[in-house]
Amino acid sequence: MTDKVRHETPSTEPRPSDGEQPSADPWQAFSYLVSGVLLYGALGLLADHWLGTRYLVAVGILAGAGLGLYMVLKRFGHHDPDPEKKQARAVTQTKETRR
Repeated sequence: MTDKVRHETPSTEPRPSDGEQPSADPWQAFSYLVSGVLLYGALGLLADHWLGTRYLVAVGILAGAGLGLYMVLKRFGHHDPDPEKKQARAVTQTKETRR
């Protein structure tokens, strides 16, 4: 019997450590926006065709743009310009909680 060994290929990109923000890739942000518009626009088009209306495409496009923008802001929105202050705050908070 042969043992099956799973070999994982190491990623060339460094993984963010705990508490560290992911790198801001503009193409990923762009893909969130475009995929939201396309997905919800298509759902609106299908709903328009099914219900016999004409306005749900616009609603779907706007909802997709809004949700895509939400995803971009949720993932890349907060940027801590001074990580040393964050680390100092964390050390101060742990000292206070130990008391």
